[in-house]
Amino acid sequence: MIQKMFAALFAATALLSAAAARTPEAPAWIQKAESRTEQLAPGVRLTTFDRVRVFGKPQFISVLRADLSTPGLRLGLAECDGGNYETVSHFGRRLDALAAVNAGFFAMKGNPMGVRYLKIDGKVLNPDLGGDPERAYFVLGPTGRPAIVEPADFAPERYRSAVYGNRLLLKDGKVPPLGEDKARHPRTAAGLAGNTLLLVVIDGRARESAGVTFAELATLLKDLGCTDAVNLDGGGSSTMWTRHHGVVNHPSDNRKFDHAGERPVHNALYLISGR
Repeated sequence: MIQKMFAALFAATALLSAAAARTPEAPAWIQKAESRTEQLAPGVRLTTFDRVRVFGKPQFISVLRADLSTPGLRLGLAECDGGNYETVSHFGRRLDALAAVNAGFFAMKGNPMGVRYLKIDGKVLNPDLGGDPERAYFVLGPTGRPAIVEPADFAPERYRSAVYGNRLLLKDGKVPPLGEDKARHPRTAAGLAGNTLLLVVIDGRARESAGVTFAELATLLKDLGCTDAVNLDGGGSSTMWTRHHGVVNHPSDNRKFDHAGERPVHNALYLISGR
């Protein structure tokens, strides 16, 4: 009986949270979407949009919101154990994390230390700064506070950890020029809105979820409230894991719309909760 009461309370909380997201100010796709929101820990919420129709295509979208002013909540960047690539779920379990997503690009063969600059907890693993003005770095300062930094403003010595991302998607609430890219793929992105970090994974390469272009991803992140955002590694690497659910999204590396298609990756972003 008690278990049934808790289950009913949990379901009601999820429905209320989902309804709360559909404010009159929210974009039309959010207002119409079937979504589920739940609290994973103090200051951390997970929302999943199951096959919502956006940009004329079905999409499965996973959004992790973390209020980084929450006591005991910490964000980190980690590399694979012993130079062996790991799945995001393995990162999460090994680090006793609350949640984790894939982070920087890496070579499937050859240099295992990522593609372009990578620094983790003060250790430079790849010194190649890159410098493409259309891309950006996701960084953690000395206190662990995240930021998204353009190449022209990047000073490696200022940051405890840093990973070279893909396209800069939002800067001060504005979408920069993103070219004529029309390819839809699975995507992983990190966005900031004040003290709130958003980690977003959009599935793709499946009938159930088409994936998005860079411009569509930028629009989605702005719709979700981000002011600054960067695209991280994507495609078959795109994975979100939580302690509560295991793999949340549908990684595409096995060409099936299930939770078993994880690709081993070199590095991951993770959240630790003081619980």
